Amino acid sequence: MAKKTLRLSIASNVQLWGLCTALRDYRLAWFINNNLPLELTREADFYTFSHFAHRIKNTDTSFHLLSNRSTEELLLPEKKDFDYFFMVRNGIEPEYTATLISKIKGIGPVLLIQPLDVAKLKTKTVLLAE
Repeated sequence: MAKKTLRLSIASNVQLWGLCTALRDYRLAWFINNNLPLELTREADFYTFSHFAHRIKNTDTSFHLLSNRSTEELLLPEKKDFDYFFMVRNGIEPEYTATLISKIKGIGPVLLIQPLDVAKLKTKTVLLAE
């Protein structure tokens, strides 16, 4: 009998960046809201990780700020050097992506923002849940 496999294509509709900063989650969300035209608001915790989100009305596009650390574990253990992840679901224009990254880089306490290839993550399935 032929073996069937299910392949999830999350990489095509999710953009992910890792952030390094000493800021608390609510302060980072505040800085992002003041530097970008977003209104990140605290959502119910994503498992045990803090979660802020902004959804654009009449579209499927959403922005998420997720903590990589909780008191018990890491959200993405293979990316343990990052404190937070900034995720965009269902795409944005490439020009806006560059603007978004440059404005987040301009936030003083953000030490690093680096794009991550979702397809290469071992624990990418945790990003499918919402």
